[in-house]
Amino acid sequence: MCKISDRMIAIDTEYHCDDMGKIDNVYCVCTSDNKGSHFKKWTSGSKDADILTEIAGFHGIENPIFVCHAFDKAERRALKFLGVENREHDYICTWHLAKMLQNSFSKRSDRIKAKAVTYESDTEAALESSTIKAKAARSLSYAGLCKSLLEVDIDTEHKEEMRKLCILNLTRGNEQQIMDYCADDTKYLLPLLEILSKQYYAALKGSFCPLRPGLFDSITFGDCFDYLVKQASNINLFGEIADKGLPVDMKRVAKVKRNALKYREQMKADFNAKYPESFITKKDGLLHENTVKTQAYLSELLKAKGLSNSYPKSDKTGKWSMSSDTLKDYFRDQDNFGEHYRLLNKMTRLLNGVSKQSDSPFNYIADDKLWYESLQPYGTITSRCTPSTKRFVFGWHKSLYGIMNPKPGKWLVELDFGSEETFVQCCICQDSVYNDIYNSKDIYLAFANKMRLIPDEDWNNLPKGELKEKYSDVRKRIKSLVLGLSYGMGAEKLAKRLGLSQQLAEGYCEMFSKILHRSTQYKSRLGDLANHRRAFSLPDGFICATAKGNNNTTTVGNWPFQSAGGSILRVLVRELDKRIQAGLKANVLATIHDAIFFEVDEGDMGTINTVAEIMRTTANKVLHAPKGWSMKVGEADVIKHGDIWCTDNQTFVEQFKALLNYQSK
Repeated sequence: MCKISDRMIAIDTEYHCDDMGKIDNVYCVCTSDNKGSHFKKWTSGSKDADILTEIAGFHGIENPIFVCHAFDKAERRALKFLGVENREHDYICTWHLAKMLQNSFSKRSDRIKAKAVTYESDTEAALESSTIKAKAARSLSYAGLCKSLLEVDIDTEHKEEMRKLCILNLTRGNEQQIMDYCADDTKYLLPLLEILSKQYYAALKGSFCPLRPGLFDSITFGDCFDYLVKQASNINLFGEIADKGLPVDMKRVAKVKRNALKYREQMKADFNAKYPESFITKKDGLLHENTVKTQAYLSELLKAKGLSNSYPKSDKTGKWSMSSDTLKDYFRDQDNFGEHYRLLNKMTRLLNGVSKQSDSPFNYIADDKLWYESLQPYGTITSRCTPSTKRFVFGWHKSLYGIMNPKPGKWLVELDFGSEETFVQCCICQDSVYNDIYNSKDIYLAFANKMRLIPDEDWNNLPKGELKEKYSDVRKRIKSLVLGLSYGMGAEKLAKRLGLSQQLAEGYCEMFSKILHRSTQYKSRLGDLANHRRAFSLPDGFICATAKGNNNTTTVGNWPFQSAGGSILRVLVRELDKRIQAGLKANVLATIHDAIFFEVDEGDMGTINTVAEIMRTTANKVLHAPKGWSMKVGEADVIKHGDIWCTDNQTFVEQFKALLNYQSK
């Protein structure tokens, strides 16, 4: 029988948040089991670290698994506020499970918003349930999923009424009513989990795992819950990291707030001096674009670069796209209209927010820390992290990283993997040629040499610095080519993007495929695998469903390598946590795509080197790297107390200093 374990206890909490969204009171905790027994407890104004033990005793369940609907956003934080040590208990999150089931390689652009992925298969779970035909789930809310999967209508009006009492802190005299509502919200959690877990099992069994092929070929229905518990454990661990906040300098923050609008106006004036009449400031105090002018300047730039035939247009307006991603993709040079426009727009949005109290990213700063509270380690289709950009400083313009400042006696450190996705591809594809390129003087110059664009004499005899200077234009072109082809770009698009003839672009594609023939062969098999497997998966049970002949080939081709990066980071965070519990003097404060951001004692290079070694060994282990192969770890970026720091480009530091010390002319 495909039934959920008797260990499951559905749990819900009601709480109050302060102006920053941090929980400052938990009103009640309510639970139910699969026998229909309900536990209700009013906890307002108190701490109760042993409440889960009390609940387990009430239901008569040893080692329970607590099932909630929004673990990271609600129960994890609420129980932690009560004093519960969450890592000592097991959880499953139905919201995360439902969201994961929507991940699909379908070509439909609205796949995530429109419907949940459902499965019909000959697995034991599907046969037991007479094929699963859940209706489209247009909402991942508890009420929405109950409606679509259980055909149950939740009284949302009453739900909103009760939530309003909690939000406005009007609970006195309404305690029993709120507890009854909270308990009622657990009523359908276990039936919901049963349906979702059957869909999950149907997808996971026989899925393709690029890091451990065949791992899920013989999985049982009962094993599924182990993977769901592990995912919740990772969510908890990343949440614990985010809860710490990032140290900031309040004096710098005050200066930025004071000068925000003045500096924005100066940036606008500098931009308009070079590109007249591009932006104007209207009565609402915000910058507004002169579309006719900006489109004309962009059109002139595209014509000069020979990109008019390849540059995309906006679906909404039919004009040249001015999106940040498109501009960044096409214009990386600092001295052109596209890059200037992109940076001005990004800074303008932030500075407008800083100047308006209601929408300021600085609203989440308190006690000399920026509180961001969430890293969402399974946030994307490839399971990469997706922290909130409004709260997360690393999602802002780089010049504003300078608000961070460690306390006296501390350093802040960023360590990242060196060309992570390249080495991931080397290992998954078992491509020794690519591994040689990865370990060469420079990946892009090495490709240029193999494509006969750099003579062997120069490649063998010139140091890296001289090579990069002498062949800077070649390197820039080859970098675009390598990145484009690695992410599935075809010859036609490549020709337009780089301003090449179709024949030359096809020649480059052919050379690239021959150089990396092992990788090319592996990627060509992925499409076939996607058409014959229910899903692609990771060793921790994260899945992305196939669309049976309607797969997006680019997404399929990139998924194993991108998702492996997410898997490496999760294993790394767990390993660092174990080492820190054992005495390693590092304090992890954030993860940034393929990097770790942490705090150490001033001058503690030994700990920095230890973290770097843990990163190397963890990545090699996750990827099953062949003997002699190893992931690179970059040089540590260190922020010392009093430093103004920003990665990659000194101009961002200069821009932040200008913002701090703005003087009107």
